[in-house]
Order: sequence, then structure tokens, then C-alpha cells
Amino acid sequence: MVAIALLLSSGAVGQEGSQRLRTKVWVLLHLAEFAEWPQDSFPPSALFRVCVLGDPLLAVAMQGQVAGRQIHGQKVEVQIVRRLEQVRQCRLAFVGVASVRHVAPLLESLQGSNVLTVSEAPGFCQAGGVVEMTEDADRYHFRVNMDAAESGRLGLRAQFLALAELVHPGK
Repeated sequence: MVAIALLLSSGAVGQEGSQRLRTKVWVLLHLAEFAEWPQDSFPPSALFRVCVLGDPLLAVAMQGQVAGRQIHGQKVEVQIVRRLEQVRQCRLAFVGVASVRHVAPLLESLQGSNVLTVSEAPGFCQAGGVVEMTEDADRYHFRVNMDAAESGRLGLRAQFLALAELVHPGK
């Protein structure tokens, strides 16, 4: 896999954990900027909703970093998701490893939708998710399920795809 080098600060465990969360938020928000959704998928006045399932610490960290931020000209809102049916209203849905038992039903319910699904759960792309990310020391690695992206009519810019391992699980 090709990696994006992201420097993580050293220091106390609490500071390091906090910095890792901020870095993960930064990565996810920038990933959203490298994605493109079909024009008819959300009204222009809609919020850019980022949903987090199974990682409340990430959701809280993200809520603290998105104040006043826009992605694709739309105000960002972070929502902690507790029910799978809520995810269809999201542009980007992060599935925490703690929610791995929900991956199959979630991805089945989102098949063909315009939701960019992202997770650190091993095998996420093979299960039908769009982006699987892993952290290795100070680097993030990405796998992109091109079949899932195409099914959801999601575009991912060449700059991002050049940094990722592209997979076609259906072939």
C-alpha cells in the first residue's frame, strides 16, 4: 500500500491519543474533499453530514474541529449514529471498529447509495465498504473498493486514488 505520511506528536499518552484523534479527523475531512457525489444525491441547501457509528471519541473530536467548516460549499455537521437507517442521510459514514458486527447489515442497506463509507475494520473493502484505512506508526494507508464507489456513483479524485491500493472484490 502507498502511504500518506502524517506526523503524530510525541509526548504523554493522553496528548498522543488526542493528537491521533485530531489527525484522524483531519484525514477524514480531507478525504471528503477528494470525493465527489452525484449532483442529484443531495439538495444544494443540505448540510454536509458526516456520521460516526461506533466511535464516540472520534465523533466528539470531529464536532470540535468542524465549527464553521464547509466541504464542497456546504456546512459540515457531525452526527453520532445509533441506528443503521440514519446512515442514508449522510455523505460520509465512518464505521468504528467497535461496530464491526454491524458492517454487513449496514453495507447491505447502503448498496447503491451515495454514502461514502470509511472504516478501519479489517476486511471492510472486501465486505463492500468504499474506503478502508489503517494506521501504521505515523502513516495512514488506504484501500479503495472501486466497485462499491462505482455502485454508489461516487467519484474519487486521482490525487487520492494515486495514494491508495485499488481493489475490485467482485472480480
